[in-house]
Amino acid sequence: MRQPLKITRNHVHTLAKRISRNRHMADRKSIREEIVKAANVNVTYLYLNGNMLAIGGEDRFVYIWNIRVNELEKVIAAHSIADLNFDKEYLYTASYDNSAAVWSFATESMYCLYAGHINGVMSIDVNREDNLVLTGSADYTVKVWDFHSGHMLNSFSNIHFGWVKKVKFLEKLKGDRHLVISSDAKGNIFIWTFQFEHNWSNEVDILKHLQSFVSPIIFNDKTFCVVLKSAESTKCTDESINYFSIENLDTRPTFKLLKSKRIRNIKDKLLIDAGRRFAVFMVNELDAINLQTYFYIYDIDREDILQRIQVPKDRCEGVAPVPILGDRDWLDGFTDNNQPNLLFISVERQFVTLHYLSHNNKV
Repeated sequence: MRQPLKITRNHVHTLAKRISRNRHMADRKSIREEIVKAANVNVTYLYLNGNMLAIGGEDRFVYIWNIRVNELEKVIAAHSIADLNFDKEYLYTASYDNSAAVWSFATESMYCLYAGHINGVMSIDVNREDNLVLTGSADYTVKVWDFHSGHMLNSFSNIHFGWVKKVKFLEKLKGDRHLVISSDAKGNIFIWTFQFEHNWSNEVDILKHLQSFVSPIIFNDKTFCVVLKSAESTKCTDESINYFSIENLDTRPTFKLLKSKRIRNIKDKLLIDAGRRFAVFMVNELDAINLQTYFYIYDIDREDILQRIQVPKDRCEGVAPVPILGDRDWLDGFTDNNQPNLLFISVERQFVTLHYLSHNNKV
């Protein structure tokens, strides 16, 4: 994987000057909107992969839209959606109906069902190389399934004591062991391993007290970041964004703290996404009349707010999925080629809207 982009002091100074003129935007003129889909049901989950956007709704359908040409390409009759992702061949879904499933794009029908949880399935990940499916559930368990048959290979019930919100395969280790990361609604992160022969090992490390119960943001090089409250011993009320690597893979995997930076001047925040250099928080602010939602783009290294962007008010009404970012390369650091255009995608009750930064308001 490529290393984080290096930004010189002069580059940062120039960038800050470019941004200062629109740092406190307070109206919609800075954002151009395009409606992607109108529906008669509430949208429950979004997933963006390149130009393709998957939309899961309460009508138990998944809509696959090409946002580049604004065309609906596929409709999959599925189930209620708590989590989903997809590749070129299959759609992977976790459902509130206590099951997970894989759907074939070629036939637009179910390929395999994974049934055995006794509460909603909150997360799904797939290892196509070894034909394994990993699920995390509100029944506090993590289960592993055979991709093709749907047979449950094992169930791990002694790790989490809260809803399992995120599961992900990280790497295949020596001896057919698989390294997995999982997090729950009580704020615990576990790194653990299991063997392909279906013999489970104990959890190998624990990190507790995730702020806002947000799942970790996981990078492809086996590092991840989380927002944590400052230790009581520091007598500091600020929170910090922390980057960890996973070490000692062949023996006993452990966390190693790579970087910890304080988050200043942002209250009541929800971490949307982060890279090596920048993070995006969603913040609700109450002015004299209304509650307004903003995106804060935060410079992690400088511990400073880079830009504050108002989210259209309509998006805040009702229960809606958290917005997702469009192009994300700039989170690792700006270059001349990665200025964001499609900044984020949001749900406004029964339709999905793409939010582009206007040409004169690019980050």
